[in-house]
Amino acid sequence: MKSPNLPNSYLTYPSLRPSILTPASTALDNRVSLVPLEVVPKFSRARSTQLAKVGLLGVANLVGVAALGESLVVAKGKVRKAGELVGFLKMVYPPLTIYALGFVCLPLVRYIYHVGWEKGRIQGRNEKRTQWVQQLQGTPTSSLREKLVDKVRWLTSKKQASSVVEGHGEVVFSTLNSQALKDDKMEEKKLETLR
Repeated sequence: MKSPNLPNSYLTYPSLRPSILTPASTALDNRVSLVPLEVVPKFSRARSTQLAKVGLLGVANLVGVAALGESLVVAKGKVRKAGELVGFLKMVYPPLTIYALGFVCLPLVRYIYHVGWEKGRIQGRNEKRTQWVQQLQGTPTSSLREKLVDKVRWLTSKKQASSVVEGHGEVVFSTLNSQALKDDKMEEKKLETLR
């Protein structure tokens, strides 16, 4: 079904439809949503099932390192002469432990930072923006009214001062002429009065 008022491109591309076909009343009802809010970034782009699998892998790493460490302690006490395999495992054990702890601890620290600090700061800034917009949309307070009245007075005085105000035949102030031209005109007036 084609609409005679809309070009074909609006009907073909769904991304253009909401901005064209949305009634004006809904845009006015959602004035607070027009506040430029910061988006809280997601902790991860991975799905929850992927995050669960990674968490299980981290737990498996920690359990494996703990089991290897216990086996090395037991092997040291039972076997006097350590074989090549046990020597290799002793050499690899510290880096494996660091890897397993880093695999679990670094994302955990990042998650605590993200949830506890960064997300709270962003939400606080968004709340302040929303409050400012609501305050500006509502009735102005007395201090805001005073500021607006002062601004109107200043603008009107500026407008009056920038226009040519003639009183008793002489120019009080004008931004249209430079100071040199004003001085020349004043001298011409003085000469005319002397004649």
